Amino acid sequence: MFDRYVRYEVKDGVARATLDRAESMNALNEQVFADLFDVVRAANDDPDVRVLVVDAEGPHFSAGGDLSWEQDLDELGAARLMRLNSHLSFELRHAAQPVIGAVRGWCLGGGNELQLHFDVTVASETARFGWPETRWGVLPFFYTPQLLPLVVGERMAREMLLFGRVYTAEQALDAGLVNAVVPDAELDAEVGRWAQELVARSPRSLRLVKLGLNGLGDLLRIAANHEAGIVSTSVGSPGYHDDVAAFFATAKADRRPRPAPARLRSVVEP
Repeated sequence: MFDRYVRYEVKDGVARATLDRAESMNALNEQVFADLFDVVRAANDDPDVRVLVVDAEGPHFSAGGDLSWEQDLDELGAARLMRLNSHLSFELRHAAQPVIGAVRGWCLGGGNELQLHFDVTVASETARFGWPETRWGVLPFFYTPQLLPLVVGERMAREMLLFGRVYTAEQALDAGLVNAVVPDAELDAEVGRWAQELVARSPRSLRLVKLGLNGLGDLLRIAANHEAGIVSTSVGSPGYHDDVAAFFATAKADRRPRPAPARLRSVVEP
């Protein structure tokens, strides 16, 4: 429905927004964000929508920002994108209805920042999560440096953003980044069950509970605005394009995010 990169449908009180750029692993650019904003706002304006599900076409939720597009960004373009993302962030966090994410495959960078805005996320066992921006020469944005510590704790958030590692679905569950992990073939059905459980709840109560839960995170929106300025200024700095170009100059095998190590390693007796 009505957008190029995001499909939208409503059935039995459940709206579904589907990222539809599978040929590029649902990489995110300004048009995708704009389409998603239109779709989320349409859901928020529809009193018949009781739950919004966000998923993606193909085997991957999102590989993150489209680096071929980000490589050509200038400071003015980055500032425009930050404003758009700020509006999208507000629409997602303050949606009257709960927002459920359905994630399979890669969920990296901007894709992971997007799923961080969902009220709950159900992941396939194939899902892999990470913020590899420091390896790409770009910065995490979209409210992430402010919101992530509230979700996984500050120490874990610093590891995730500074090291740029990738985490399995089980590791993400242990960290509190997602709410459940199911076999890939069961993901859609499981998300449907979660959605129907919420459809049966009082929409007034859900809306007010969400409003209360958003209180602490909303206090950090001023910091998120400053972060947007940092990202925009970074894009305008001389080193930005050099760093992104250096990433593309590496071998493809070296571009893949590195897996997170085990949390506990056994001590081998001598």
